[in-house]
Amino acid sequence: RAIEGIGQSGVASYSYAIVGVEQGEDARNWIEVPSTAENWSFTKNIPTGEEPLAEGKYTLYVKAKDKAGNESSVVSRNFDVDLAAPSVAVSLSSGTRATTEYFDSSFNLVGTIADSNGIASVVVKINGEGTPIVEETPNSTSYSLNKEITVNETDGIIKADGTYNFEVTVTDKVGKTTTKTLSAIVDTKAPTVEFKSHANGNIVTTVPFVIEGTVSDAGSGISTEGGTFVLKQGETVIQSGALTVQANGMWTQEIGKNDTGSLMTTEGDYAIQVSLNDKAGKSSTETV
Repeated sequence: RAIEGIGQSGVASYSYAIVGVEQGEDARNWIEVPSTAENWSFTKNIPTGEEPLAEGKYTLYVKAKDKAGNESSVVSRNFDVDLAAPSVAVSLSSGTRATTEYFDSSFNLVGTIADSNGIASVVVKINGEGTPIVEETPNSTSYSLNKEITVNETDGIIKADGTYNFEVTVTDKVGKTTTKTLSAIVDTKAPTVEFKSHANGNIVTTVPFVIEGTVSDAGSGISTEGGTFVLKQGETVIQSGALTVQANGMWTQEIGKNDTGSLMTTEGDYAIQVSLNDKAGKSSTETV
């Protein structure tokens, strides 16, 4: 901090003190600096050989004394010390699912922002361009961000599937900035499930047998978890369970048998239903 002053003739010394605003005048510890000039001005960097000032609000007090021992009135100025950029913690959340990366519908951009000396602005842009979706001037030391990102091809903030980068830029009152970027993959289309081994109307002559197929998704990609299969005869469930999907989208499952033996003991019509997911939580079901 620079101190500047001009005195009249006969000045013997000047003194200064710096205290936190909340400490008040009683906490002043005056530092006296001799002056040999009758007319003087000075610039002094604060602190010099003293403990560095932490972030916060301070008051600088200055006074002078002439050679006859008379002291001037005290002059004071308030100032802030701001050493750090704003603190920014942000995330993407749908509020109902654990995933924070893939979304099939509207979701929220949420966060906590803080700066000890005040937040001047909070700006959020998508892919770093266009009109900001958030443009706030909090004028406070903390700010809670909660912006709904609507997904709708007609009037949503996001109108089409794809990858989107949310750039959050926070500036404090002295111009220091912090930028955080989050990526979201929006996928509103369900995956494609196909049977490769069997088709509607196929006749099976051996039990058990193995069904095979694939799942694909051009948006968020396939999920290897959460797949299921069901074997029915009419409305009666004969067999069901989890269906394992490989990373390449291939899946296989033995049908018609469990640990106790055959499950398809009578001839007739059966249906096999397979349900698989993508990473955005969309599900597709195919039946043969």
